[in-house]
Order: sequence, then structure tokens, then C-alpha cells
Amino acid sequence: MIEDCFAKDNSFERQLMLSFQDFLNIDVGKFSMAEILASYSDKVLRKGGIKGDRKLVDEQLDSIALLFAYLFDKDLFLLVYRNHLARRILQESYEDFELEKHVITRLKLVCGM
Repeated sequence: MIEDCFAKDNSFERQLMLSFQDFLNIDVGKFSMAEILASYSDKVLRKGGIKGDRKLVDEQLDSIALLFAYLFDKDLFLLVYRNHLARRILQESYEDFELEKHVITRLKLVCGM
């Protein structure tokens, strides 16, 4: 749509990105989107979290990493994610430990680390 209607206008692309970022960071009730996204990632990574093959889980994790890039409150996401990760490890309720490491690597890339 951007290519056809707006001839790849950089100002339009930037405004579209900023609008999406504002929309994504609206609180939902008493929860922030960072908390909701971290809780959803816990559901995806927990044993029996998403029914399906590894490809489906990878697609969900790619979507989480993409949305994480647009969050204003990345610190809150990381705090909630870290608490969920600790709980999964202590209770041994993670699906695949290598997948856990891969998610951390994806998040570090988004943060620029």
C-alpha cells in the first residue's frame, strides 16, 4: 500500500511507524502492553504452551521480538520476562532450553546488545 499510494514516502512511513508505536504502548486496563507481551511469551515458551510444530512457535517468537522493538517500556518487559523465565527454569516447565537461549539472543539483538 505504501509503495503504490504514497510512492514510498519516507515521512509517511515514519508517521505510520510512530502511530503504530503509540497504539502499541496504550495500557490495557491496569496492565501495560510490556507486561501483556511478556506474559504471552511465557505462555508460548512454557511446556504445552502452543500446540503445533516448532515453526509455529518460531513465528510467534518472531512476532514477539518485532513487537518488543516498538515498546517504550522495554525495561518493564525484561523485568517481567526475567521473572517468568526464572519460574520456568526453577519449575522445569520450559519446552526447550535451547529455544529459551535463542529468545534471549533475539531480544539482545533488538536492544542493540
